[in-house]
Amino acid sequence: MVAQKFDFIIKLARAAGAELAEELKYDASYISRIRNGKRTPPDMDSILEQTAGFLSDRITTDGQIEIAREVILRNNGEWPKDKEEVKAVIMNWFKNPSELRASDYDLIKKIPRAKRKKSN
Repeated sequence: MVAQKFDFIIKLARAAGAELAEELKYDASYISRIRNGKRTPPDMDSILEQTAGFLSDRITTDGQIEIAREVILRNNGEWPKDKEEVKAVIMNWFKNPSELRASDYDLIKKIPRAKRKKSN
């Protein structure tokens, strides 16, 4: 379940696994195995927190925010603008036992390939 969310948020943020691996100081193949559910590292909480921080300023387009509200917040509230608040929302979602729906991945395909808005 965490692996699916890990993969989903990386795709939603339009980040490359190699980018994340470089930021977290891990081999790209290690991040790939986590995304595919083939590896659950003993420091998973630390990896999720670092990932949430890395991706918190990458969910900025209207399409990404709309999907984040629908999938992560389940349309319960507004997507925060503050990077630390976004990180906290992502971390809470990682820890929440809710599962992704098959249709959640379909939403990502609808995001236009636009430039990201600059974070404040």
